[in-house]
Amino acid sequence: MYVPINIPPGVVKLGTDYKGKGRWIDSSMVRWHEGSMRTVGGWAILTNATSSAIAGPVRGMLAYRRNTGQARVIFGTHNKLYDYTGGTLTTITPTGFTAGVVQATGSYYAPTEANTWSFDMFGEDPIGCAWSDGKLYHWDSSAGGAATQLANSPEYCVGVVVTPEGFVTALGGDQDGTTGGNLKNVAWADQRSLSVWAPTTTNQAGDFTLSGEGNIMAGRAGRQETLIWTDIDLFAMRYIGGDLIYAFHKVGSQCGPISRRSMVTFGGKAVWMGRESFYIYNGSVEKISCPMANTIFSSLNQDQRSQVAAMILTDFNEIWWFYPSTTNDNDNAVVYNYAENHWRTEAIDRSAGIDRGVLEYPLMADPSGAIYEHEQASTYADEGGSPSFTPYAETGPIELGNGDQVMAIQQFIPDENTLGANTFKIFSRFYPTASETDNGFITLANPTDVRITARQIRLRVQPQNPAARWGSQRLKAEPGGNR
Repeated sequence: MYVPINIPPGVVKLGTDYKGKGRWIDSSMVRWHEGSMRTVGGWAILTNATSSAIAGPVRGMLAYRRNTGQARVIFGTHNKLYDYTGGTLTTITPTGFTAGVVQATGSYYAPTEANTWSFDMFGEDPIGCAWSDGKLYHWDSSAGGAATQLANSPEYCVGVVVTPEGFVTALGGDQDGTTGGNLKNVAWADQRSLSVWAPTTTNQAGDFTLSGEGNIMAGRAGRQETLIWTDIDLFAMRYIGGDLIYAFHKVGSQCGPISRRSMVTFGGKAVWMGRESFYIYNGSVEKISCPMANTIFSSLNQDQRSQVAAMILTDFNEIWWFYPSTTNDNDNAVVYNYAENHWRTEAIDRSAGIDRGVLEYPLMADPSGAIYEHEQASTYADEGGSPSFTPYAETGPIELGNGDQVMAIQQFIPDENTLGANTFKIFSRFYPTASETDNGFITLANPTDVRITARQIRLRVQPQNPAARWGSQRLKAEPGGNR
């Protein structure tokens, strides 16, 4: 008889191996995409963007093109701001900038966050705000030099976003520049202006204080609205014109993000990591079921949650969240395929990342400050050659028949694009908690002869090259009795 092995994509972690029967329960540097398993692309250092060139972990990135077509990137660390153009890294830190801390300090009730940056585009120039400093900065990329504070803008903000209608918006900033700001207030300059912040009867500048108990965390522009997260709720900022200019609607409650960089927006949607759950907004807010949520949140270092950072890889329909677990820096990632609705984790240390588009490859930064071009190499090693990853995926138990009979496995019939592109081994046992037999790595043929007797098996697959594709496999097996 032929026994199909159709294992659903993604990794589940449900407490015991047997709970994960028929599923993948562990993996590293592999992904499931368009019906098959394949390797995650490797990475290499971005030219001249080494840890010796950049001061500390990057906690904000923005890639953009000037009107001339020139590609550029902005990097923000706890104490510096950089421009990267054509392989040249230049410091553009504003004069008088107030640096922040590398790692969070203080207590739950009086924390000092790890410093992070919020960036957006105004025309062909980037604007930004660092949590430690609170001022809004503009960098004239045609003139060069250091970034400068926006004239007349609020003196203290926690973030910045440019609305779809072209209003530069200060999050947590008062119009009167009160020291310390108003962490529930949203202030915006006149339409398509960087400097007209005082409201008059002849302009559309204004401000609004959000209702509720939460303080503003972050904002992102959508297609026809701007989303603003507090640490408790989600608001939609919608243009209405007239005297009010904007209306603010609470569209989600008790769904605050875990950090200021834990959200991504795409296709009119927003997805983010909360304190204990993941959420999606698509007109309304819903929780996203995650089969490894308990593993992630129970291991997450809540004292350093301000470092959590999200990025999207649209080529693979993936959202990555980098988070700290066993250390005080980000040392793990959880990955969600939003098109196919499956998850996995990666033991990778990254402080920030941005998708490709403007750039040829996605960029990710490690906590030392080094920047890498991802999805473009076959090696998995950071600056200095360590750590190095071996791509693999392991299943939980796969029961043969109903699990009540001993089965004699005679052949493995592979489904992969090129024989030899993957190596694999079969582990076998007779009971869920019995000792396991490692039958060693097997070289695939079509079919592959094996001699294994068991009630249940599990697989470990190790792709050998980036072209490897692993599909639906089959076993040829015969019943061997109940004992």
